[in-house]
Amino acid sequence: MLPQFSAVANAMSTPSNRWLFLIVLPMSLATMILVDQLKNLTRNDLRWLIGASAGLIILVWITKGFTLKLPQNDLVAYGLLLSFLLLFACQSSLKISPKHVGYILTGLVLVNVVSAGQGWFSPNNSKNINSNLAAGSAEQWLHKYYDGAQKGLSKAGDFYRTTTIHNYYSHRTAGNNIPMVLGTHDLGAYYSIQNGSVFQFSRSLDNSQAVVNSVLGEADGRTTLLNLLGVQYMFAKTDIVKKPQAIPYGYHYVRRKNGKIVDFPEQPVSGLSNHSGTILLKSNLALPLVYTQKYVISDANYNNMSPIEREQAMLSGAVVSKPVDGVSLTEPASKVQNVSYTTRLFDQHVVNNPVKAVLDRLRISPNARYRDTAKKYKTTLPANKVRIWEKATGINPNGKPLQSVLAKNHQIVERNEAQNANGLHLMDNDAQGRHLSYQLNINNPQKYRNSELYLVIDASHTPLTQQWIA
Repeated sequence: MLPQFSAVANAMSTPSNRWLFLIVLPMSLATMILVDQLKNLTRNDLRWLIGASAGLIILVWITKGFTLKLPQNDLVAYGLLLSFLLLFACQSSLKISPKHVGYILTGLVLVNVVSAGQGWFSPNNSKNINSNLAAGSAEQWLHKYYDGAQKGLSKAGDFYRTTTIHNYYSHRTAGNNIPMVLGTHDLGAYYSIQNGSVFQFSRSLDNSQAVVNSVLGEADGRTTLLNLLGVQYMFAKTDIVKKPQAIPYGYHYVRRKNGKIVDFPEQPVSGLSNHSGTILLKSNLALPLVYTQKYVISDANYNNMSPIEREQAMLSGAVVSKPVDGVSLTEPASKVQNVSYTTRLFDQHVVNNPVKAVLDRLRISPNARYRDTAKKYKTTLPANKVRIWEKATGINPNGKPLQSVLAKNHQIVERNEAQNANGLHLMDNDAQGRHLSYQLNINNPQKYRNSELYLVIDASHTPLTQQWIA
């Protein structure tokens, strides 16, 4: 139950959920000891067992909002718990022989096993069944993950890595294990044990996708980092051809000789398809597996740079912890500049007048006609319809609850406008607890064409800056 124990069990590296299953071992031993000692249980032991069980049920009741609205199978489990306690408490008073206690106990355990199985896998009792797959689907999905696009990769024998574009596959799966099977030399990996130096490198560049079990992810989709790591090919959905999304600089569509984009149609798999075919993007800027540098950069110099400057600097020299004989130190010039911008708060859906309160109710109504009305009018209603919809949605424009919400939202909008007058310094919620949306408009955007733009968010609540790389 302790993450430190999990980390030690996982080769002294990082806590991993699968090692939590080791709790089964001490629990099984404790159960065996309890069964052996049943005939020796005292009244004090029974008080502890009954008290602990009652405490568990009370705790569940509290955490469920003072209700016991539980799945049917969970209620059966609590019934079985009480049956075990009843057997333990009555074995002496009813003079049940140890042999018969063993029979009854075995029967209860078997019923419990059947009940647990039903609770997890029965279509009638379990929601978990919805996440199960038809037989053979997982194997199909494994081989169809890229819709066959892996066959379009270069077979010339040169070294290169691949990755997927951001949100290539939106389902929550262990897709980062698949490249090992398909041989695509993917940038990402998912292992319980990772090289700590690679993780430190990834974190030093502020790779937002870096986690201890997947240290690089998709390299955050950053041009320089992708090329530093030799990522020559990128798998992307065909959707991006018609609905363009951000593509790292230097990556272009792989095309046929006639100029048409090479498109690998979707290979559907029941329950697992991403509903899109796959195309390949290629970069001619990716660095090879092995290359030499004329210069080195000191650790101290590297640590004094911003994460964006660091990845740029590594194009000019190798980072070393101590001088190398015959190789000159260099201090790469920074190509990073701050970009001035203005902040705009999207307040269209902030409920700061009674009409917006009506529209807010219409948007979340289970009635489709109400939702369609909200889509039609968006932020206002015709004057002759306001009273009708107020009555339909139960809005009292003069009521204290609504007036309180309106007043709070007015204050929130004013606070945001004041604090974000010279940059984005506040990201707020409205009175209903919903996140507010902001638009950042770059001053003189033409100046920064063919540059990468980053929003650097500093958690220390200091002013935010945007930076670009030439």
